[in-house]
Amino acid sequence: MANLLFNLILIVASIAGIFISPRYIPEKYKKFTKLAQTGFGVLAFLVVASTSFIYVDEKETGHLVKIYGTQGLQGGKIIAFSGEKGPQARILPPGFNFEFLLNVINDVSKKGIIGIPEGKYGYLVALDGTPFRPDQTYADAIDPQQFIQMVNNAEIFLGKGGQKGPQTSILTPGIYRLNHFLWQVSFGEATDIPKGFVGVIKSNVHSRVDFGNLKSEKPSDCSATQKRTIAGEELAVPLVPVGCIGIWGTALLPGKYYINQKAYHLNLVDTRVQTWEYKGGYPKRTIDLNVKQDGHIEQKEFTQDIEIPKESVGPAVTITVEGWNVPQELRVLVQVTPTNAPMVVASVGGLDKIEKKILTPAIRSVVRNVGGGALNIKEFIRDKDGNLQNDEDGNAMSRVVNRPTRVMDL
Repeated sequence: MANLLFNLILIVASIAGIFISPRYIPEKYKKFTKLAQTGFGVLAFLVVASTSFIYVDEKETGHLVKIYGTQGLQGGKIIAFSGEKGPQARILPPGFNFEFLLNVINDVSKKGIIGIPEGKYGYLVALDGTPFRPDQTYADAIDPQQFIQMVNNAEIFLGKGGQKGPQTSILTPGIYRLNHFLWQVSFGEATDIPKGFVGVIKSNVHSRVDFGNLKSEKPSDCSATQKRTIAGEELAVPLVPVGCIGIWGTALLPGKYYINQKAYHLNLVDTRVQTWEYKGGYPKRTIDLNVKQDGHIEQKEFTQDIEIPKESVGPAVTITVEGWNVPQELRVLVQVTPTNAPMVVASVGGLDKIEKKILTPAIRSVVRNVGGGALNIKEFIRDKDGNLQNDEDGNAMSRVVNRPTRVMDL
């Protein structure tokens, strides 16, 4: 600032010297008047020229803060793009930039370009622009056709109604010449959905979507899908169309995505077949019978506690039949399909919650009801003396009867 002020004073003094110097030149040196005026003119030109250009390196941009202008910024604006004083929307490109009194009228600084490396994305916050609507927490997504132009040119962003605050759109890997007065940039990691998983999105924004194989324009109707039926059971889950606020009814398939993780929360759901085992957790009794030489039978009982294996999801299911407690060890195969993954997240939160809150209690209930209930069995028909009865062809006659489960059935 001190150098700019010095240069401005020097310019004014040089111009003044052109007109005033003849008065103070002695008569005998009048022949040097033109030479003095020319010297002051050359000095003024050199000073003006030295303050009218700047060279910007290819990895930099020139940023301007206008010191002298017609008026200051109004209405809480931070960036000027109509000639006001203050930080300017326009930036200077790489190379030699010449403007009359560029460094006098403006405070010029050089700032580095923004590089987004592979595997990361740039999260953007605009420091100026149109305020959010009452229903917004993130700015509307920018049309991909205009995105590069809007982000790299603050004049276009502000002129076309770009919104102030956290942005939904993000910077993918590449080089960007951003206006540092307008944009704050932070880095996030790319989202990788591995094989055997799908991604269920909980969205915080109502906006258009372009996630590779999942695309949608901004939906006009965000009515929730209230019910889904699975295995004969009806669950009420608030799934919404892609692009609406809430849990989307369509999941993301395996792949790599650049997703704004502040605007969209991703839940990974395992769609591989799971094997769940219910084992251990009961005492095992063994009885040994030994016949002595005198013919008497000696009985010995041994008890061993069967622990629950670490890999099991729970203990064996104990069924009470005819007064006996009979543990049943089970193996269950479970799979969440990609279509049902959003319902799982919306209803219980994830596969681990299904295990604890839904399937394990249901499995135990079913096994106990079946094991401790009744069976349909085939039995032969006998007469009152216990003899089998035959049909006309001589085959033993039978019938199906329903009777309570017995210990030996297990």
